[in-house]
Amino acid sequence: MSELLAINFDRPVLLEPEFRGYRQRATRSSRGWGVAWFVGDRPFFYKEAYIPGRSHELDTLGQIHRPVQSQTLIGHVLYGKREDVAVHRTGPFLHALNHSSLVWVATGSLSGIPSPEHMKPEGDHPLELAFCWLLEQVRSRQIDLSDAEALAALFRELNSFGNVIAVMSDGDRLWVYTDRDGYKPVYVARLAGTFPPVTLMDEDWDVDIRRGDNAPANGYVVATNRLFEGDWESLAPGTLAVIENGNMLQS
Repeated sequence: MSELLAINFDRPVLLEPEFRGYRQRATRSSRGWGVAWFVGDRPFFYKEAYIPGRSHELDTLGQIHRPVQSQTLIGHVLYGKREDVAVHRTGPFLHALNHSSLVWVATGSLSGIPSPEHMKPEGDHPLELAFCWLLEQVRSRQIDLSDAEALAALFRELNSFGNVIAVMSDGDRLWVYTDRDGYKPVYVARLAGTFPPVTLMDEDWDVDIRRGDNAPANGYVVATNRLFEGDWESLAPGTLAVIENGNMLQS
């Protein structure tokens, strides 16, 4: 099961995301999913929450029904009890910072985060509150998002409130933070050049990646589970990896 998924390339590729969790184990705890992708600097979203007996039939869920062409896609699977299910509790979450749109997905367990004064969550999920807290600290401390060391220190400060793995994106860049205590592993795999079509798949995800033409493309897939047969590397606990336009700048 991969709760978090992120893809970043140096040029737009064709992506066809589908969620299989409802069909694979509808009686278990996968309750929703969401993906966000960028066209230029504009984010687009698709989210669902599934409540047995109250949602649509399963064969109508889990599909966007069209391919997405983008350099960057991030996704989230919501697990939890029936009473916790709602679209507003399902990532990805979107907030603006200095006129830029930032998208966030995370997993973990955090408590005691101070309520931000200005950056307010739209829902009541603690991991969206964590996102707002982080952005408020970036703004109040005047941290440049290109300053990876300062941003990594801020993520580690957030980590002091519990366990957290997080992915944030502005469309060009992915920031991937791994929990300092190794709460869950985070894997990265590189796709480069004229790679053939790749399918990312586990119990939850089914995502096809195609170049769409004969031009080469270079990028990375990040997930909390290995999603295809290939060379995956584990990111070290407590680190911030930065991927920009298909290039790993820091890990």
